[in-house]
Amino acid sequence: MHTQPHTVALVDSLFSRHSFAVAMNGGRAARMLGLVAVMLGAWSGPAVANSDPESGQADKPSLEAFEGQYIYAGGASQIQEIHDEIEAATEDLNVALRLLARREIWKSQEPSRMMSISVDGDTVSIVRSGGKAAFTGKIGGGSFPVDKYRGRFKRRGDKLIVDITGGAQHTLVRFSVNPKSHTVTVRTTIEHNMLPRPVRLKKTFRAVG
Repeated sequence: MHTQPHTVALVDSLFSRHSFAVAMNGGRAARMLGLVAVMLGAWSGPAVANSDPESGQADKPSLEAFEGQYIYAGGASQIQEIHDEIEAATEDLNVALRLLARREIWKSQEPSRMMSISVDGDTVSIVRSGGKAAFTGKIGGGSFPVDKYRGRFKRRGDKLIVDITGGAQHTLVRFSVNPKSHTVTVRTTIEHNMLPRPVRLKKTFRAVG
């Protein structure tokens, strides 16, 4: 369909010194060096584990970091990726259903040119241009209307999530902010009883102002 528009050096060094110790002083020096290696390994182990970015919360952005005015920045290539994914996810439907599903999914998922995110305490409001439904609610609070469905805001790790359910459809919209590049990445997963598999889409927005 054609729609318009992620230690080795230390070990090597220890092995070299181990070979030198055996040659110069025999087994006693080697045993001493082996003990040092064990101690170094036990001492440095936790530091390696703690360097894992997933292990801490220091880099987790605050809710306020999402706030701002954004424009779509994914370009034509990302729009083509969206089209390709919609086509692939609906390929196994019969012809009539396939055309209908592709049209309706594109209608709801065509990137908005503008997006605004505002935060007031634990209340978030996301407004998108192009006639798209707004998301307004509290993190972990009650549901709010999203067209004919119901949505809820959640935080999961560094993500701001809108969980939308209704009828035979379940949609997750995940917002990730990168303060360094001043961008927000929106990843959407759509599941429906009639779809052969979920539709997974990505859109990129850049902060303005």
